[in-house]
Amino acid sequence: MKKRLSNDSEFRVDARLTTALDQFEATIFRKPRVADVIDINGLSSSDLRRYALMAHFDFVIGDAEHRPLFAIEYDGAGHGTQNDEKKNTIATTANLALFRISPPLENSRTQTMGFLEYLINIWFFGTKFLEMQSSGQIPRDEPFTMWSFVSADAKHIFDSEFNFLTVPFDRIGKFYKRNGLENWRMAQADVTHISLKRGNERAVFCSIPFGDSFIHGSHRLTFDNVCMGELDELYFSEAAIMDYCEGLAWQNLADNLEIAESGGRHTLVARDQFLSDVMAMREACGSVFGGGGGRDPKLLSILT
Repeated sequence: MKKRLSNDSEFRVDARLTTALDQFEATIFRKPRVADVIDINGLSSSDLRRYALMAHFDFVIGDAEHRPLFAIEYDGAGHGTQNDEKKNTIATTANLALFRISPPLENSRTQTMGFLEYLINIWFFGTKFLEMQSSGQIPRDEPFTMWSFVSADAKHIFDSEFNFLTVPFDRIGKFYKRNGLENWRMAQADVTHISLKRGNERAVFCSIPFGDSFIHGSHRLTFDNVCMGELDELYFSEAAIMDYCEGLAWQNLADNLEIAESGGRHTLVARDQFLSDVMAMREACGSVFGGGGGRDPKLLSILT
């Protein structure tokens, strides 16, 4: 009996990769054997070498000359984790970037871009950024930020498809204007936010004054970037991932403002619960990734 070569989820990931890679000189290799991607002679044990001869990567992205750039594993509902550590160790040893994509990440999307598409862009823009630093076109101490890559027809320096705060800023400003608040042009300045990271989990929490209290937004993103490969040399690559999470948190904040405006405030997460969630994540992290601003003293106290 013949078997399907891929399941529906893998087919969707394949389609999204194909679309995202269309602008780059790259090729998708589907389910290549691990031993055909890396040199197994460099592995530290016979057990790993044997596994590499039997196992495959779900997807490997190669350059124009078919040299491997990075691998993607789709950890769907039926995924078994018993061999994950072996594959992670092999990729790290070979300095092959390996990204694990879960169903929530596969379906994650800001109002302008999905996570998988964004990840592909981080890779190619990031490697180009490193090349330009090596050639002296960009200073060595220049931070890498995805939103600094503007559109070809950009109208201003913030006109970037990777600036995930533009749409939420606009929505929050329109809310202020509809409600007769004078500072609607700078409404985003009223937002307090805090970004936290614990292992593979990132979380952004934000709040904005509403009447005699606050409206809140948040987003949690779990992404296992096992090995960054060549991008290990790229400072602020983690900040680029956090920017995506922050965009979704602000998007959630804008959604909740509009829900409250339409009379549905009672359906939103209560303030005590919101602050409890932030504090629990803060204590688990031990340190803060970033944040500040706005007019929420309790959220600012957690930040410090």
